[in-house]
Amino acid sequence: MNDANLEKTLEYIIEHPGIHARWLNTLSYLEHVGSRKILKTQSSDTTDENTLRHAAEEARHAYQFKKMIEKLGSNIQDYSSEKMLCGFSANRYFQSLDSIVKKKIYKDKKSSRICYLYVTALVEERAGSLYPLYQKVLKKMNSPVDLSNIIKEEERHLEEMYNGINEIDTGLMQEFRREENKLFNRYLENLIKFLRINNTVAV
Repeated sequence: MNDANLEKTLEYIIEHPGIHARWLNTLSYLEHVGSRKILKTQSSDTTDENTLRHAAEEARHAYQFKKMIEKLGSNIQDYSSEKMLCGFSANRYFQSLDSIVKKKIYKDKKSSRICYLYVTALVEERAGSLYPLYQKVLKKMNSPVDLSNIIKEEERHLEEMYNGINEIDTGLMQEFRREENKLFNRYLENLIKFLRINNTVAV
């Protein structure tokens, strides 16, 4: 899906507060999963300050998205499927990406950090393309939701992941990017189908 079509989809989501709240809850969920995965890949004796900060900030992003939902007049407490937009598909995007990277490079305990660097970099790259576009549409539509601070922190996270990847340089990043793009487009396809089935407005 190109940016123009994605922008149109985001406009439709923002136009409908109930759908928008579920979209924000989906983003909150993905940030929550990201935080958990960061901690799971770290052994207690090698976890550094930057990694702890990263996990904490991803958890805070999950919380911030929850607070944004309140600005729309909604209150969603949990991550049950009916309270997200294609929640199963969103989770499958993350889990499948994680699995693809692990199968390619996982060998021992040291590999867990390499997996962390690659998966996080790929997810941060996606956030780096999706969040600014989302922010642009939010401003255009005068939404009370604002992602400015989250975007700044995600940019720093990505730079940190690149620095780590440059130290190991397995040459796999382009291959992983192609796989991530397939997975994300699959999620968007499911999202479009869901919006078309559940709403009469064309998307």
